[in-house]
Amino acid sequence: MKRPGPLKLKYQDDLNGRRFAFFGKFEHWPAILGDKGPRGHVQSRGARLVKTLQSADYVVFGEGRGAGKKAALAQAEKLKARGRGPQPLDEKQFLQLARPR
Repeated sequence: MKRPGPLKLKYQDDLNGRRFAFFGKFEHWPAILGDKGPRGHVQSRGARLVKTLQSADYVVFGEGRGAGKKAALAQAEKLKARGRGPQPLDEKQFLQLARPR
């Protein structure tokens, strides 16, 4: 008997070509989204990972500590005050964006 393959999920939002920067560690990651974690998840959906806020469409801040998180938060706030920069997302907001239909 053949084993069933992985689920082919349909998603709410198209992430293809979007650019994401991640800071901090995720405390929670739903199994339904796969075992690659948030970075692997967005890459599998056609998004790109970037290291700087200026080149990102979204900047995602996990709830846990992580290298550069404090400085990135401050920089994101400055960019937002100027009316430009990436869309900041916390863990919950990112999971809303990443969820299947």
